Amino acid sequence: MSEKIIYENVVSYYNEHTKNKLGDYITVSPRIEEAFKTLVNNVKINPENILEVGCGVGSICHKMNRKWPQATITGIDISTESISIANKLFANEKVNFLVSLLTPETFNQKFDLIIFMD
Repeated sequence: MSEKIIYENVVSYYNEHTKNKLGDYITVSPRIEEAFKTLVNNVKINPENILEVGCGVGSICHKMNRKWPQATITGIDISTESISIANKLFANEKVNFLVSLLTPETFNQKFDLIIFMD
């Protein structure tokens, strides 16, 4: 199987699960709430530049924006569907979303907090 086919299969898989991610946000998933509490309880800095890898529909980026409103937050995900929803629901002057894999070439900026929630 070529890398392109594998990549497309992964994107398709995550695109199919976008509704579940949106449902987790709407119904307030206890798993996600506990994960966010754990994050907040363990971050001992006031972050200025945050990256969330695998941000899904952007709900954690949104929560981080409310917790740390001074921070610039970037969410990336391989799912085009998830990023489309994230941009519609949560993008603003401090929060942006990108369809991307995380590679050494993805960013040339530094982040003081990098999140991998799942």
